Amino acid sequence: MKKMLILLSVVLLFAGGCCNNCQAEDLINYVPADTDGVVAVDAERLINLSHLQDLRKENADFNGQWLTFESELKKYGLKTSDLPSKIMVFFKSEAGTQNAGILALTKITEAKLVNLFELNKDKLSYTVKIIAGRKSYVIAKKAKKDDKAVITYIKPNLALICDEDKAEYFCKAVGKSKNEKLIAANKKADQKALMYILYAKGAKAAKAAPAAPMSKNPIDSLESAIVALDLVGKSQKDINLKADLNCTDVQNASQIEMQLKTLVMIMTMQVAQDPKLSKSITEAVVINRKDKSVKINISISETLLTQIKAVAEAKKKQALAARAAPVKAAPAKVTK
Repeated sequence: MKKMLILLSVVLLFAGGCCNNCQAEDLINYVPADTDGVVAVDAERLINLSHLQDLRKENADFNGQWLTFESELKKYGLKTSDLPSKIMVFFKSEAGTQNAGILALTKITEAKLVNLFELNKDKLSYTVKIIAGRKSYVIAKKAKKDDKAVITYIKPNLALICDEDKAEYFCKAVGKSKNEKLIAANKKADQKALMYILYAKGAKAAKAAPAAPMSKNPIDSLESAIVALDLVGKSQKDINLKADLNCTDVQNASQIEMQLKTLVMIMTMQVAQDPKLSKSITEAVVINRKDKSVKINISISETLLTQIKAVAEAKKKQALAARAAPVKAAPAKVTK
């Protein structure tokens, strides 16, 4: 998925605000049947988070880049409020492939899209092609003509965005048949979360799995996963992550459980000088396993996060001070 950043930038530039009644479940119905997973992002919430405003205040470089981004949008009659409210990246996890695309609901008509292309002629080139019976726009940055992306309207308010070499396959697959596994997982997911990930191993991937019960990398043994990351609380600064990981066997599930608990132990060791803080971290991260299933529940308050950051900053300052301290010369040997 080396071109995903390019594709996402295309979405942010050209996709307008979504319909108020559109939800993530609408998008999941168009995900190709042989897809393994999706990443759904509540982009509207993301762009309005207080975290983002804090970052702009604290980081002058980031704030400058953000102001430039807003200025670029303004040139085309757009504002940040016109960006997508939700996007869904779908992918297939076969090794060595870049089998991924983006679905975005948009109010931008094809005519408006072409107008935006024309306004960007100094940066982008585009051609119109019929791909698998669908009118498609093949675009490329003039500085990198080999990196081409395709935008295709699946219906008037739904756009598919992908690499050119995957366009024919996706144009045939998107919306033609439903991915029942991911649709079922989507019903269990917290669709109000800031971001969630769904994974259900495809039939081909399952057949290609090694015969040995223990994989070299236990994460490769995942049969399915539902992960939701959210920011909650009054100021939306408390971190809440929930995950349900289901493995092919108990051995690999046990290995994942052990690795995760080791990471938590390492984190608590970093604040070992503060037993109260160490205990708070341990209580904030709960990892349980039952047979082949590993459940993770992480709940870190803004206060706890601030305390962890303070300890990390103190350690960083100590390390810098130690490196900056002059090295005392060894006493000269007295010769007789």
